[in-house]
Formats: sequence, C-alpha cells, structure tokens
Amino acid sequence: MRRFFAITSVLILISCQILTAQDNPATGIGTIVQALKKNTDRLPVEKIHLHLNKPWYSIGDTLWFKAYLLDAAYLAQSTQSGLIYVEIADDSNHLVKRILIPAAAGLSWGNVALTEKLFSSGAYTIRAYTKWMLNFGETHIFKKKFYVSDAVKQAWLVSLRQNVLKEDGKQKAVLDLIVKTSFNTGLSSKPLLLKVTERGRVTDRDAVTTGAVGDLSIRFSLPERSLKGKLALSLENQQKNEPKQKLVIPLLFDRPEFTDLQFMPESGNLVNGLRSKIAFKAIGEDGKGKEISGVIVSQSGQQVTHFQSSHKGMGYFLLLPASGEKYTAVVTLPDGTKKSYPLPLAENTGTLLTVTNEQFSDSIIVNVSSSLDLIETRAHYYLLGQSRGFVCWGASFSLNRSGARLAVSKKLFPTGISRFSLLTSGYRPLNERIIYVDGKDELKIALATSKPEYNKRDSAVVDFQVTDELGKPVVASLSIAITDDNQVIAAARKNGSIITDLLLSSDLKGFVEEPGYYLENDSSGKSWGDLDNLLLTQGWTVYDWTAILSETTKIKFAPEKEYLVQGTVTNLFNKPVKNTSVVLFSRNPVVIMDTRTNDAGTFIFNDFPTSDTTSFLLQARNKNGRSFNVGIEIDEFKPPVISNTNEISLPWYVNIDTSGLKVLTRGMALREDKFNLTGQTKMLEEVFVIGKKVIKDSKNLYGPGESDFAMNAEDLGKAGKATLRELLEKNITGFHIGFKKKKGGMPEQTWQVNTSDFHLIIDGISVDYFISEGMSRFEYYKNFLDYYTAEDIKGIELMRTGKYQMGYTTRYIDDPFAVFYNHVFVEVTTYSGHGPFMKKLPGIFLYKPLPLTLPSRFYAPKYVGNSSIDPIAGTDIRSTIHWEPNLVTDKDGRAKLSFFTADYPGTYTLIVEGADMNGGIGESRKTIRIK
Repeated sequence: MRRFFAITSVLILISCQILTAQDNPATGIGTIVQALKKNTDRLPVEKIHLHLNKPWYSIGDTLWFKAYLLDAAYLAQSTQSGLIYVEIADDSNHLVKRILIPAAAGLSWGNVALTEKLFSSGAYTIRAYTKWMLNFGETHIFKKKFYVSDAVKQAWLVSLRQNVLKEDGKQKAVLDLIVKTSFNTGLSSKPLLLKVTERGRVTDRDAVTTGAVGDLSIRFSLPERSLKGKLALSLENQQKNEPKQKLVIPLLFDRPEFTDLQFMPESGNLVNGLRSKIAFKAIGEDGKGKEISGVIVSQSGQQVTHFQSSHKGMGYFLLLPASGEKYTAVVTLPDGTKKSYPLPLAENTGTLLTVTNEQFSDSIIVNVSSSLDLIETRAHYYLLGQSRGFVCWGASFSLNRSGARLAVSKKLFPTGISRFSLLTSGYRPLNERIIYVDGKDELKIALATSKPEYNKRDSAVVDFQVTDELGKPVVASLSIAITDDNQVIAAARKNGSIITDLLLSSDLKGFVEEPGYYLENDSSGKSWGDLDNLLLTQGWTVYDWTAILSETTKIKFAPEKEYLVQGTVTNLFNKPVKNTSVVLFSRNPVVIMDTRTNDAGTFIFNDFPTSDTTSFLLQARNKNGRSFNVGIEIDEFKPPVISNTNEISLPWYVNIDTSGLKVLTRGMALREDKFNLTGQTKMLEEVFVIGKKVIKDSKNLYGPGESDFAMNAEDLGKAGKATLRELLEKNITGFHIGFKKKKGGMPEQTWQVNTSDFHLIIDGISVDYFISEGMSRFEYYKNFLDYYTAEDIKGIELMRTGKYQMGYTTRYIDDPFAVFYNHVFVEVTTYSGHGPFMKKLPGIFLYKPLPLTLPSRFYAPKYVGNSSIDPIAGTDIRSTIHWEPNLVTDKDGRAKLSFFTADYPGTYTLIVEGADMNGGIGESRKTIRIK
C-alpha cells in the first residue's frame, strides 16, 4: 500500500524521464495522468466482499456474514458510503430478502434467518452493494451462490442421468432418475406429478409412479435451439395424506452442436503480416467451459496451425495472417464431432500490442508493432500502464519497422489487474491488454491452536498472528468461521476468497469458474498461464477516454453517508415551496421531528434510532398552516434490478457426491437423535389444516375466501417494499412476460400465467377499461405492476381454475368467444380502495423505508468440564461451531479467540479472512481434530 502511494506521488516525474519523442510528449502524458487522477478522485469506485460462515445451509439456519467495503483504488476503507444493501434472490432471480446495514470505517456484519416462510430447498444468490456503486453498473456488485436444504423434512435426493437421442430426425431428451430419501433409500412406488417447463411455461406434464428402487425413465422432445439452462423438471408428491413435497431440477443439456466458441485476438484485432496471439474460449450449452482441440485452415484447406484448450475451455494459438486470406477453425468437440468456426477477419492497416508477463520475471515485456503504412506517417503514440484507475507507467514514441519493445518493472504496479493501453496523440484508443501482477504482498495470517486435538465440549483457543509481506506486525480486522466437517463441506479455496473477489473476479466480465485456481501459483506455471488466458477472454471493456478527458460522466446516485429521510415539498404547479414546515411522526420507535424546507423546497431528517419495523408519517403545511395545496415527494431509493449470475449448476440434492451424502446423513442422524422423543411422549399423526384467507373489503365476485390462492395483509406486511410485479413473480407459478401473435403482425409482448392471458383487477375495477386504442397493453400494465408495492395492498387473490375464473371472464371480458380461451385474473385490494389510480394525498406522505438492521449476536454455549452452564444447550450439534466477525489484532499483530467444541467427534475447518483497511488483505485456513 505504501509502495503504491509513493508511485502515484512521483508518477509524472517517472513518466517524463522515460519519454523518447519530440514535440514535448510529456505534456500529452501529463494530461492523461491528471485526467485519470481527477476522474478517480471525483468518481471513486467501491468494492464489497462478504465472508459467509458456510456455503450450505438448512432451512431454519442463520446465514452470518462480514462485509468489507473498500475503496477500489487503494483497497483502504471506503469513505464514500455508510450504508450497504444486502439481498438474497432465488435461482429464478426473484428477490427473497433485502436488508440495509450500516458500515463504519468500511466494515459491517449481519445475519439473515433462513426461515421456512421465506426459504425452501434450492440455490440462492446473496448480493451486496452500495447506492454509489450503482453509478458504475454491476461490475463490482458482490454476488455469491449458496444452497439451502430442507434436511428436517428429509428432502428427496435425485440421481440423474440425461442423454439426447435422435428419433425420426428430431431430438429426444432421455432422463433416467432414481429418487431417494435423505438416508439414501429408494422412494419406491411413489405417485408423482411430473412437469417439464421452459422459462416457466409448462411444455410437458404427466402422472408417473416410481419403480421399486425409486427409478423413473422420462422422454420428451427437445427444441432444436440452444436452451442455456431455461429448461427445468419438477417432481411433486401426489401421495394422499402426505406433505406436499416438490423438487425443481434445472436440466443442463450439453449438445455439442451448441458449443459457443469465441476467438479474441490479444490486442483486439488482427493485422495482415503481423503475428498475433489469439485466445479462445469454448462454452457448452450447460454454461460450463468445454475442453476442445482443433486446427486452423486456410481457404484452400491447408492446415496453418493447431490448438488445444488448457483449462475450462480456454487457450491460445499464434497466427500470422496473410493479406486476402480467410481462416477457419475446425474444432473437435468433446463428443468427437467436428464443427467449423470462422476466425475474425484481419485488417490491412493497424497496430498490435503484445504483452509478455512471465510468472517469475520482475519485468513485463511490451511490444508494439504496426502495418507499414502507419510507420511511414511517423505518428506519435502514447502507451500507458494503469492499475486501479491510476497511471503507473507511461511512454511516448514513434514506430519504425522493428516496432517498439519496452521492459516495464512490475514493482511499479500494485497487486491485481493492470491494463496497458495504446493511444494516438489525439487520445484515441487503439489496443488494450490486461494482465495480472502478483506482488506477493497479501497479509500473512498464521493460526496456532493451544492443543493438537480437543475433546468434546472442550475449551479451544486459537492464536492469530498477522504480518505484512516484510514480516512486520499488522493491525487488522478479521472474521472467522469454524464449521463441523461432519455437517458442512467447507468452502473450497478454488471457489474464491477475499483475495480473488477483490483482486480478480470483480474486475472481469461474466462469471469466473473456480477463481481460486488461478492464483495458486504452482511451480509448473500452468495456473499462471491459464490466468493469462482468462484475462484474454474475459477482460475489461475499453475506457471511454472522451468522457474521462472531458469530465462528462454523469452521476445518477449520490453516496449514502447515513440513514436519511429527505424529499421535496411542491405546490399545485409542481414548483418547490421554500421555508415550509415539515413534521415527521413515527410510533415504533416513537419519533417526532420537524424541519423547514430550503430555497429549493427540499428537507432532510437524520439521526434516527434503529428499528426493524420503521414507518414515518410526514406532513407538510403551507405558510397558513394548511396542507391542501402542497404535496410531498420523497427521494426514495428504488433498488436496482440486478441480473442473475451466469453460473448454472445443479442443486445440491441432484447427484450429490459421497462426501456430501455423508455430511447430510450425519447431520440428519444428529438431528434425529436430538429430537427423538420415544419413550417420553407419544408422537401424533401429522395434521394438515387448510384454511381460506379472507381479504377485508375485497370485491371478489365469489365472496370472502373464494379464490385459488390468496395473500392477506399479514403476508404482505412481511414482503416489505416488494412491487406488485415482484409479488406475482414470486408467488404465482408461471407468471411471466410472454408473446402473443397478432393477426398480420409480429408477436407482441404480453403478461401471462403459463400460456393463459393475465388480467389485473384493482378494487373491483379492471385495468383494461382504461386502455385506449393504440396504447400498449403490456406497457400500461407494467406501470401498475411496478407502481404498487406490498405497502399499498391489503390482499391479492388469484382466479385461475374454471371454478373461479368463469365469472370473471363473463364480467370483465367483452368478447362472446372469451370463454373458449384461457384467462387468469388477479384481484388486488388496496388500502385506498380507489381502484387503478396512481395518486397520493396532498400534504401527507406515509413512508415505509427499508429499516436499518443491526446484527444479532452469534449464540455459542459454554461448558464447565463436560456439563453445560447454559440451560438450553441440550445435545450440541452445531454445524457452525463459532462465528466471530469482529476480531481485531493488536499493535503486535496478535489476537486470541476462545470457543467450546460440540458433541460430535471429527474435524473442524477454520476459515479466516481479513483486511488492515489500508491496502492489505489476506485469508487463511486450518483444520483441528475433535476426539
């Protein structure tokens, strides 16, 4: 960190010393250096890393996390933001939970209870971001996938084999399944409802019965196009008097003909007569990298060179393109079939930027060459080496026939991604290339235990020693997760850590498979070479140099330093009203505040007490003390729609490996032992209570409680600020954006439930009544679906089956043939009761912001000898033995942690991550044994 500060402080002097051209090129380099520094100072980028206590949870568990919020340029604590949004989305990218946590000195921690009401078995993604980060797209938003199981209910396991056959010229999917219990016992003679869906739309449905060992064989037609994870299989228990149990399995077919192969020249383009490195990446239909090999042939069919992937479908080859020639890659796919792909066409004029970054060399070799016509112009070029938004090295030169070769010291660059850019004298970018510089300066975190092994319910002590790359002690903030290997498969190092998240993955496009592999630095150099291929194929996009030099980048989101309520008071003509009184009320917690608007009509309230359920009533009065001719608009943050991760994978319960099954069954056995009440009490038969939810003030045509599905005020109160659209997507199976054919025209977007037309009724009034000719029904509906939130709604009722939807069809659809088509109706009852009108009361605003959430304290029992001093400890089967998010080393770099072991022998895994909040980050892990 200190080294990086020193470089940037004398950067211009270093740059001027190495320049080698006329016309004072130092002025040009200086202009770029100052512009980039000003851009970084004006628009500092933030990065977030979350350390989770484990990668695999059960329903009822608590997910614990530590947040590190850092300035991307220096990896020091961010001073830009004081609030962090943490979200959890399911595998369909529907939001399940969102919380807001405070950050102090770049640090925060929290927890999310994985309750049965919100979570079911499946894959989830946890995301973290600040409002300020949204100005820079999704690049630095933290995303991590984790899994939730329903082990208490003995969730089913599935062994799945899938194949594709061709019959009568058409492709058929062949699925062979064995459905088992969590104890690996076949689910024999079980009646199931089977559905195949594509993007939520049911394409096949059948009632089936498993065989003697839980086996099933399924066949269905496949569309002749790439599916990319859009197909899913669901299995639902149809056995009477048994709990409804359902599994959803994404079907990840891997048909060779849909292998996507991309070729990326090293510096962005090919130039005839100049030898280039061409990287490639092969991705299968299942979203994973595919190992391939092949040859490059000319137009005449002559073999020019061959190539073979090295890791995850990535590799490179060298090519000297000839003028007028076109090249084709003939690829051998994983199944042995061959397929041809055209290479990018070479240009007759242009420049090439080639960078050699040997793992054990202290220098980076940069070569620049160009076509002859450009050499004759004697043009000047700028070559810049940047990292984290700063120029670390620069040069200016003209090219001759031998090009330019420069050796650049790695010591000038901080650890992480660095970028070399070739620009014209007019600052137009020509070529860019990114590399990884490893300064080997991560924090060293040493762990030592007080004993080589421990007994059950034993007191364990771990000593920490944190030093920098020179062995000097460091004051650092650490987080540590200790998990029982009997119940949790510890997160593998190859899947990433604070180091790979902050220094590698967050600066690359797309999903990176097993990022930890690339920083292993094995002595053979293979992982280092594979890292270079990764950077060639998933590198950064080019800078917008025009925006940087002219400072035209606009900021949409202001940074949030603290928890505020702010807004504007306007009059009937939508003009701001200054010096107007605004009063804020809250019942829980009790808050009464008042303020006055400024000259721009804006007001701000701050210094709020923390509360899990916050709502504010704001009232504005004009100079006469009245509210009827003034209105309030709150500067309410609208959370972004964040794209799902590109990671496509099977759920944990499909093809679970031996170690995973061992962990699951041991965890199940432990829980069964704990809750076994035989001989003490009589276990009762499970009773299913089915009640109808009544929505107060509903205009339901069939009367109170009559619907196929309903959400009442209690349900909606737990949904926070979810929009009506989010509520429907999450709770109504098959609700999606579809397409409907129009006579004589192109298909148009429409709202559907599976294949049925969707109709929205608000307070007994159909939204369709207000659609005029030429208006887009899709866009009109979208306005209402995105406008209303759970806070505005008392109840939602679904009329889907013939029993309920027929009366709605007759009442609301003016078409005598409507009864012959499928329609689904949703009746929404709002608190206002005014129907589909988007208005607010003058002078009054009921504001229900996302509350500021403070973390709970991790519970850990204490023991004296072999006895618990905690009366509720019982049998101790903790899967997370200990979680400590706030362990701070002293001036000597030391810290100590004590915890008690649990009741099951085996091994524990300790995973530690941390930062000194001044540029240093590190991670470490250790295993201890319990007798």
